[in-house]
Amino acid sequence: IELDVHLSSDGEVVVIHDETVDRTTNGTGLVSELTLQELKSLDAGSWFDPLYSKVTIPTLKEVLDMLVTEGFCGLLNIELKTDKIVYPEMSRKVYRLVQETAPAYDIVYSSFNYDTLIEMKKINDKNQVALLFKKVGRAQTRLNGEYFVEAWHVPVDWAKARLILGKPRLPLRV
Repeated sequence: IELDVHLSSDGEVVVIHDETVDRTTNGTGLVSELTLQELKSLDAGSWFDPLYSKVTIPTLKEVLDMLVTEGFCGLLNIELKTDKIVYPEMSRKVYRLVQETAPAYDIVYSSFNYDTLIEMKKINDKNQVALLFKKVGRAQTRLNGEYFVEAWHVPVDWAKARLILGKPRLPLRV
């Protein structure tokens, strides 16, 4: 499972893909400028199907608790959406929530923001982190030979090309 997280204006970690609520709810505005109460008042399901009109934006804690309750045993990839809006303390809040839940499944923290991944490693050097990127050259330059990440999340076209051309010579999962 892959999910994206942002912080509400009152510092709650919420699960939503976009920086704004415009596309997936009946509201407007930046997630970071709305309180959790305001976010919870939005209809986050009707855009998909009227059957889901009571669905709201979940907190990360709600999702983590549900996965434990349901006996999830796969891999959870939590993407910290800090590439457009830098959220102070997001890494620590996400890590704390995961630790409080003590899931029996594996967690990977991913981000387009290199500094966010460094922060996740500083919090706990055993954290599994994955760098997301759109252009391979930029990511290779940014890493500059320092492979502290466990995986690269690459564009599908690049992954297909690597399968055709051969495996990359990197100590990473791609």
